[in-house]
Amino acid sequence: MDPEVFHTDAQVRDYYDSRYRQGYMDIWDPRKVALIRDIFRCTEMPARARVLDYGCGTGFLSRLLKELFPGWEIVGPTSVRAPSRLLGSAAVG
Repeated sequence: MDPEVFHTDAQVRDYYDSRYRQGYMDIWDPRKVALIRDIFRCTEMPARARVLDYGCGTGFLSRLLKELFPGWEIVGPTSVRAPSRLLGSAAVG
């Protein structure tokens, strides 16, 4: 099957808007979340950092990083117009 090809920003937005309406990224697999937590806990990360989570979508990873590293400033821009119920406090920085 050929992958979808988008030629305009509007096509990309429409594609992801459709996926969000269908529940895209509403719930992450708890095993995946635990794995991400374990990976970051096993690494030597600075107490303070500025992080760009480009294309953050609903902001799930940005919020998880902020939970793990409260001293980090995290900015998560995205071009997707995710419903506000999914974004929550995506601007966590």
